[in-house]
Amino acid sequence: MDSTLSAAIVVAYDFVPSADVGDLVRRLRTETTGMLSYAARLPPRLVRYVLNSDDRELRAALAANVGGRCGTMPWRAMLARVGDPTLAVALYTADPALDDNEATRTAVWAAADPADAGWLAPGGLVELLTRTTPPVAPNLLRPALRAPFPDAVITALVALAPSMTPRHVTRVCRHLFDLGGRPALAEAVARLSTAGELHQPDLLGLLRAALDASEPARVLAGEVSSTDEALLRVRLQRGRAFEVEVADWESIRAEQARLPFDNRDWCVLVRWPDCPDDLVLSALRNNPYDVANNAARIPFDALTEPCLITDGKLLERLLRRGITERWWSAERVLDEVTPARRALAAMPDDDPAVDVLLTRVVEPLGTEPALWLSLYRSLQRFPGTVLDLIETACRQADRTRPAAWSSPLAPLFPGRAPEGSRAVLLRLLRCAPEEATRAMIPVLDPRGVQQLLLYGRLTPRLRDQVYAVRGSAAQAAHASRWDLPAEDLANLSNLDDPEVNANLFLFTLVDKAQRARMLAGVGRSGNPVAISERLVTAVRGADTSVDRESVTAGIASGDPRVSRAVLARIKIHSENGRLRLLVALWERHGPVAVRELLDETHFEGRRGAKHPLPAKTRRIASAALQSSDGLGELRFLLAELDSPEAIVGLLRRYTGKGEEPIRHLRAEGGTLPWPELIAAHRTEPFHREILHTLVGRPDCPRELLLVGLDSLRLLSHDGDVQDWLARALDRGVVTPEDVVRVGNPARDALDVLGRRRRRDSTPWHAPVRLLAQLSRAHLGSDPQAWTVALHLFADFTGTVPELLATAGAVAR
Repeated sequence: MDSTLSAAIVVAYDFVPSADVGDLVRRLRTETTGMLSYAARLPPRLVRYVLNSDDRELRAALAANVGGRCGTMPWRAMLARVGDPTLAVALYTADPALDDNEATRTAVWAAADPADAGWLAPGGLVELLTRTTPPVAPNLLRPALRAPFPDAVITALVALAPSMTPRHVTRVCRHLFDLGGRPALAEAVARLSTAGELHQPDLLGLLRAALDASEPARVLAGEVSSTDEALLRVRLQRGRAFEVEVADWESIRAEQARLPFDNRDWCVLVRWPDCPDDLVLSALRNNPYDVANNAARIPFDALTEPCLITDGKLLERLLRRGITERWWSAERVLDEVTPARRALAAMPDDDPAVDVLLTRVVEPLGTEPALWLSLYRSLQRFPGTVLDLIETACRQADRTRPAAWSSPLAPLFPGRAPEGSRAVLLRLLRCAPEEATRAMIPVLDPRGVQQLLLYGRLTPRLRDQVYAVRGSAAQAAHASRWDLPAEDLANLSNLDDPEVNANLFLFTLVDKAQRARMLAGVGRSGNPVAISERLVTAVRGADTSVDRESVTAGIASGDPRVSRAVLARIKIHSENGRLRLLVALWERHGPVAVRELLDETHFEGRRGAKHPLPAKTRRIASAALQSSDGLGELRFLLAELDSPEAIVGLLRRYTGKGEEPIRHLRAEGGTLPWPELIAAHRTEPFHREILHTLVGRPDCPRELLLVGLDSLRLLSHDGDVQDWLARALDRGVVTPEDVVRVGNPARDALDVLGRRRRRDSTPWHAPVRLLAQLSRAHLGSDPQAWTVALHLFADFTGTVPELLATAGAVAR
């Protein structure tokens, strides 16, 4: 069934009073049946009606719904309690991931009536469990251990006995005897005897003794515990976790001795409360990664296990988790864990208590660079604890007095977070007094300076001191991370340094206006700034499939090298853009530069010998070079092309063939005259593709977006919300209420609301209230009016308010 129509039917049942639900069901029986089978949200009034009725068709449709929810109502279990065998298969075999799946299967068997022949009919649940080849999944058989049908219990017992505790098997056999007496028990013994390895050495002897006893029930006496049933789930669910409130760990030890759990089983068991330390350690040795990530708690003694000692990264991750989840204190880790570099690397970030502790730890190092250098040199190979490391570093520094960084490394471009000993050093410097960091600035290697600037969380004063001491190389190294904070980005842009500009262009997210300024060689205050060769090379080598904007930013540069690089890298599509390049070049470097560009025969990086400027543009430029006011003539032509009248005319000429002109116009320096465009569209609508492109612009005014809501498709061909509308809703320029009032057709408008609401329910109370107000005003609680509205729904071409008003008028 169409999801939007289904959602509309759900709304109808939300509004119709409980007393009139049956009337609406009779009027919309086919649509209601389809909705019950597929709706993700089920209307409570209708579900209660179905549960309380004897309508088998509606019950079957509801049972077939795989993932529908009805608030917190456990409708599947409630439907199972009806005891209808024709619904049992659908309810019992529903998605095992459903929250109420366990309760539903239990309810199916609890409501089953052995006297009802329907349960044993062909295609029924009992046949499914007992006759299917290959056998059904073990998790479907597990609830059948309590079924009121001997065949189902025997089938489940034979399949699951190896995975059950002896006490659990005995209790099921008692249940089987209660159902079918000695014949059922004898059948179970016969089938178990040929079932293969049961891992239950006393089972068959016990069952035969029961058969021979005058009172078999006394031999099979005993109760099953919640732990017995939980352990069967553990073995069958193969690593899928679930919680228990209390676990009998002695029973679990006995079960491990009978049939050892595998690694996936232990991943579940170690999540349970109070799992004994020795069991956690045993599981950790066999499966260190999964247990370290999943255990509810790991004892401190585990840190000396060989599996952690030989895997430093896993040890760090486990230490960090243990400190964060308060299994052990950071102080104990620093005092006892070796090697020191792992303990230090595990210290959580953004934990004030840990920061205070580390401040105390590094206090002996003071502000003496030699001590910090000694610490760094010792980190990689020192086998002892952190406190021993600090003491050793101080002692070695007294002997060697290191004054320079050994084996210095150059910065990385783009910059990357430090690892290993470098990461530890930076973490400790963040907790040290600012004077210590200041003292280290002269002795860090270039990569260390870069990482200090990028990841050291420096104050502005300390950052400026790094710049002052390490110079422009440090500034250029700082401009190397795509997610630089806005403050750092602005500060680096203000430097007007050619190499910094090149790195900002290459490695950060500076906007197009900033890129255009850098490529024009203009400083933040309008002063001239040299354009480095690296910046020109960046333009020439840009990947235009993902970042054409970086190249088009250079159209108005006016620099001969940048102009040639732009022409070598891209085709300038608009005459506006081509003239803009020539005017900027003439303004900055005069007519000689323009002549040289026109005469150029080689553009580095460009394929083919053809000049990148078309013949028409070259003729215009050549004529201007012969004129006494050639620059003025080019400016006049450009102004004419950029005028609102020319742009409106350009858009009017578009007939739907070829590339639409707006994207190139904007990318190549033009602006869209929105007031004139809105007025022109009112007078004579633009081609739909032009309107589609206009509403997709991030600066499109709300007035034109509302025109798009009324005139354009709201959904794409794959049924998703159109990108332009999704972005307008994200920005808040168009509201969900606008979609209700203006969007058409009504079914698409409601589809947009449904899809967006499933993505984010927070801002959607207002449109829901508006829909409720409109529905009450036009349809009320009249089943006839709702029926008319839903029959009109599929083909109605107007808006939602128009649909509701029409339906209300017809019903009256």
